[in-house]
Amino acid sequence: MHERDHGRCSSFCFSFVLFVSFVFHAFRISHFTLLLQEKIMNGSSNTADWGVLLLRLALGSMWIAHALLKLLVFTLPGTAQFFTSIGLPGILAYPVFAAELLGGIVIVLGLQGRVVSALLIPVLLVAAWVHWPNGWVHTSAGGGWEYPVFLAAASAAHALIGDGAYSWRPTWAVGALYGSAAAR
Repeated sequence: MHERDHGRCSSFCFSFVLFVSFVFHAFRISHFTLLLQEKIMNGSSNTADWGVLLLRLALGSMWIAHALLKLLVFTLPGTAQFFTSIGLPGILAYPVFAAELLGGIVIVLGLQGRVVSALLIPVLLVAAWVHWPNGWVHTSAGGGWEYPVFLAAASAAHALIGDGAYSWRPTWAVGALYGSAAAR
């Protein structure tokens, strides 16, 4: 695989994620605009809401990009062969691909995303296990474990913080019964 092929896939993945995000927000623009106007008019605009939105968009985009990398660059049969080469059942490549793609879309949309982030953490921990022998830095030969561990921490943060105010359907949480802002 040539470096330029990775660059093309990265550009395509980024463009795809932007397209999905814009389409979603086009459908919600009136609700979002009214919500934003209300927050500004009432002086209750919260930077934490914007922070959670940024976290959700970045994390979901990463999952979508990784799924598309498996599909478009390595191919699903190639990913299955890689899984087999590291001692995992090759058939796992297909559900991992589906979980990454669908999970990423759901996280970007804010549709019960905190649960999805929590459920995807084991995928990142296995990735960290696979890259552990290569050292810490992800740019080392074979990739290191820093990137998957960081993303596992970001996924855990999303699961703990919640989906935020700018989500399609935030995850219901026990904290909602007690008025916790994190339950949004």
